[in-house]
This record gives sequence, structure tokens and C-alpha cells, in this order.
Amino acid sequence: MGMGSYACDSYVISYDNLKKLCPKEIEAIETAKYWEFVGWGQIAKGMSYSDVPTIGEGLFDSPDELSDAQVTKISKGFEKLTKQLYAAFKKRTGGLELFLDYYNEDEGDRYDSLEHKDGCVFCVGNMMQLTPAGKKFQKVVDKRRWVQFG
Repeated sequence: MGMGSYACDSYVISYDNLKKLCPKEIEAIETAKYWEFVGWGQIAKGMSYSDVPTIGEGLFDSPDELSDAQVTKISKGFEKLTKQLYAAFKKRTGGLELFLDYYNEDEGDRYDSLEHKDGCVFCVGNMMQLTPAGKKFQKVVDKRRWVQFG
């Protein structure tokens, strides 16, 4: 038996299934100029940390020698495309919400069983609905998460 830390949980949609639901939006992101210097991992970092400049960190490797202002502009463009993906997903699923999280396999745990695209986890919100009994006690019962080691 091994030991490890755990805490995170989410409903997750695979990249392939997301691409089936939102092919135009995925294509718009993946064919945008400088995509090869950004990628899903950087978008996930920027969107999950609410830190748009993080999206463009890889742009400094571009042979175009981009200025900070250009990197910011390009990063905001990827943010806009990602928000369009969120909106399309919500519309096509009837109200489910897509959000991104970043996962680093090197910092993860050997028990992790998480499908991701270059570190980008496609998480889905609004999957659960309270039962009538749950609604009755929703102000008394709180959902909590914590980390345990064992």
C-alpha cells in the first residue's frame, strides 16, 4: 500500500468529447497565430489562476521577438477564444459550465487517474442538483473538501 496526498475532484470531459461538442471553437483556438508557443497547458494555467499573462509565457520563445505589450494582447486573444469555448459549451449542453484547471504530472500523485491535454483538465460544473431533502437542509449542511495523507 502506498501513501500520497489527495484533495481535488471534478467532473471532467475528455478533450476528444469536448472537440466533438465544440469543434469550431477548438479549431479557432488551435489554429490561432502563435498556438504552437501557447498550447492547452498554458491556457489552463492562465484561466485557472485568473492570470491572463501566464497564457503567453511561451510566446517569449517565438522567433518574432514580441514585446510585453504584444504578448499581453495575444494572451488576451486566447482568453477571448477560451471564453467563446465556454459559452458554446454551455449553450450546447443546456447549461453545463466548462472551466479549465491545470495539472502537472510531475507534481501529481501516482494514484492520479486524470485525463488531460498537455496539462489542461476540462472540468464541468452544474452536473449535480440537490434533492428535495437536500434543498430543505442546504443552509444547515455544507460541502467541504480537505486533504488527507495516507
